[in-house]
Amino acid sequence: MRTLRTALLASVTIVLPLITTPVHAETFTLQEALALAYESNPRLEAERAQLRATDEEVAKALSGWRPNLGVSGSYGYTTNEINTFALPIPEGHPRDLTVTLTQPLFNGQTIPQTRQANAQVRAGRFQLTSVEQFVLLSAARAYVNVVADEAVVNFRRENVMLLSSQLMMTQDRVNIGDITVTDLQLVQSRLAGANAEVSNAEARLAASRAEFERAVGRPAESLDMMPPLPPVPEGQMQATTMALENNPDLNSAREQARVADAAVDVATGALLPSLALQGQYVKSRDRAGVGVEVESSSVVAQLRVPIYQGGIEYAGVRQAKQNRSKATFTISDVERQVRQSLDAAYQATVSTRASITLYEQQVEAARQAYDGFAEGVRAGERSTYDLLNSSQELLTARVSLAIARREYAISTFELAVAEGNLTARALNLPVMLYNPQLYYDRNSGRWFGLGD
Repeated sequence: MRTLRTALLASVTIVLPLITTPVHAETFTLQEALALAYESNPRLEAERAQLRATDEEVAKALSGWRPNLGVSGSYGYTTNEINTFALPIPEGHPRDLTVTLTQPLFNGQTIPQTRQANAQVRAGRFQLTSVEQFVLLSAARAYVNVVADEAVVNFRRENVMLLSSQLMMTQDRVNIGDITVTDLQLVQSRLAGANAEVSNAEARLAASRAEFERAVGRPAESLDMMPPLPPVPEGQMQATTMALENNPDLNSAREQARVADAAVDVATGALLPSLALQGQYVKSRDRAGVGVEVESSSVVAQLRVPIYQGGIEYAGVRQAKQNRSKATFTISDVERQVRQSLDAAYQATVSTRASITLYEQQVEAARQAYDGFAEGVRAGERSTYDLLNSSQELLTARVSLAIARREYAISTFELAVAEGNLTARALNLPVMLYNPQLYYDRNSGRWFGLGD
């Protein structure tokens, strides 16, 4: 009987640890994981490069105000055969050099093209923020998935240890004739199932670790089992107001509408006249005649007035207007999506937070019930089947609590995404923040240079 009591006490001790474990000094924190993802994620780097390319649209638009300077030249050989008794005309080598400078004075498209390009830049910056949020959400989700899956694996391994102890205890009781072989077979069945569940849980953990390495950029090691989460707004109204103001997808759609509006003016500008001033210097030899050298300079104002060119400009205007209507409707569609995402995330946060409290109560109640059943088995008042069911109830409660905590963490991050607050700046990550304004200031008004 002393062996039975010792085994039971050991089995109870096995299931006592809570879901949390102490955080050690070498713990790789969630904030460090998000910072690493922000600094090294290739998709985020690609989007930054895309934004820099979009910045160049401003430089291209501004080039409509700048002069065009070109140099051209030619060199050839001529021969002349004249049927006359006069002296033959010597052969020549005609050559010329032309320098042309054209300064645009008015163009109906340059101003709206510049406005359009700047709106594209603003839309691109919001798109970059959207990608940044996606990258950080993926990293955060991968982090909490590993944390939850590690907890589940530990719980299931502890359950295997518990059942192994119960198997030894049951075998001892069968040997002394206290219980039947049926009890032993029942424990063996539960142990086989528990080992299978460990294998499945380990496979899920391996998949979560692979996703973590892809999202963060390094293997998951010694993670914080209770990472800090983004703050949750006090009410849904406050969250909605913040989302409608800050959500990058919605703001990007608004800027795309401005791009489409400017495109209408660009298309209309093709119907307007254009004015430019052209200066030209020409020097030639043997062009007018052999041995004749000509040098001339001119300054000419050039006015171009489009009258009718097949109707392509009118079609362009009509097309631009329809694209503007589409962009306007897109804003409403994206706003509905943002409201839906925010509502779903907020409700998930509220419900999972309540679930955590209930599951914590369930874990505590199941723990006390298990202790009572263990005492009943020692006193001969409870069966092995009762104890197995109680241990399974405790395991289920602990796993459910781990999953609820994971779902709550993910919902808080999804809520931050809907609000537009899952950024390196808002989270105060220990990183060098990327500043898109630097490239814009350096290159949008640049006259020369090929860049990196």
